[in-house]
Amino acid sequence: MKKSSLIYECSPTNALNISIKKKNISYYSEKTILKSVLFYDSNNKVKLPGILLFSDWLGMSDFALEKARNFVKEGFIVLVADVYGDGKIAKDQKEALELSSIYKNNRLLMRERANSSFEEFKKLDVVKKNNISAIGYCFGGTVALELARSGADLKNVVVFHAGLDTPLEAVPGNFKPKVLALHGADDPHVPIEQVLKFQEELRKVKADWSFVFYGNSVHSFTNKKAGTDPSKGVAYNKLADKRSWSVAISFLKENIK
Repeated sequence: MKKSSLIYECSPTNALNISIKKKNISYYSEKTILKSVLFYDSNNKVKLPGILLFSDWLGMSDFALEKARNFVKEGFIVLVADVYGDGKIAKDQKEALELSSIYKNNRLLMRERANSSFEEFKKLDVVKKNNISAIGYCFGGTVALELARSGADLKNVVVFHAGLDTPLEAVPGNFKPKVLALHGADDPHVPIEQVLKFQEELRKVKADWSFVFYGNSVHSFTNKKAGTDPSKGVAYNKLADKRSWSVAISFLKENIK
């Protein structure tokens, strides 16, 4: 791959003078082309800690791109990773279920797609290669955790209302990042049994981890398009969204030093 044209040479970002740009980055995972999107501050002139962002089950949707822009405002460079291939965006929930199930039922394929994006991200001259975190929402949270379980040299993993189960639990000595899980206390899609098993998995690998529950919150509580009816099991919660974002940013900035 050619050197990035975004090489940083001079001074750090001025938080009051941010110009967010995006750049399409394509690469292959075996024979599948992945069309990811890089978000960065064009006014910044130094290498920055990176965030590899995995979206919900819709794929490369506006939801993920908006989150990426918000992370750039906090001083990160962000690659929104294409998992499905060819920049695929599900047209509805039925297709999203079909697409995401392919990877949920094949965790090795999920890990391969995630690792391809991770390795490509590290090639960019604009990112601190030893300071990359994986962030995931819903299905994307599952992907971020599988990347960590694969032994990837991540700094941190932060997941919002993620699926926490796996048929391939982390192996002691091969799990590297600090972990923050932000979870709806009333999420019917991720029952407490799954939560407890995940926490025990983290204990076994002696991970540095935190788990935060948000009361009165169900699945997808950070997504404004999820509606506001918790009885459906999927709903936006403005307060939980705000609180979880604050906790996530604090956690990341504490652990990128």
